[in-house]
Amino acid sequence: MGDIRNELLKAGLITERAARDIHRARRVEERQAPQPSTPEENTAPVPPPSMSPGGAEPRDLIRRGLVATTPGNKRFHYVDRVGRIPFLELGEDTVRGLSNGALAIVESCGASSEETVVVTAETARQLTQCAPDAIRFWNAR
Repeated sequence: MGDIRNELLKAGLITERAARDIHRARRVEERQAPQPSTPEENTAPVPPPSMSPGGAEPRDLIRRGLVATTPGNKRFHYVDRVGRIPFLELGEDTVRGLSNGALAIVESCGASSEETVVVTAETARQLTQCAPDAIRFWNAR
């Protein structure tokens, strides 16, 4: 079966220009339509993190160990839960702390409006007990 646009053109019901306009509009609609997700993005729902041995939730641990970072000119890449490689733009001191294991990048678990945050190594150590999947980068030594 041919394209309906071609059939209308052959029957003389639309002009060549109208046929081009219809074709162009269809391409625009196809580009704007939501794309099917890739199997990589179809991950199972993430179970909520469990309580830590001390009784605090991961969100509370992260809030206590949160490190205030200032944006800088260094890009620090890490791997997120679905395998993408995003980055944080950080200052030199924060990058140094991440590199030597004094700091870690973790999912915020609702402790911040950001998806990932920088926390102390002690916080990362505690998270290994209750929510190890929340740790996105930590150079533990």
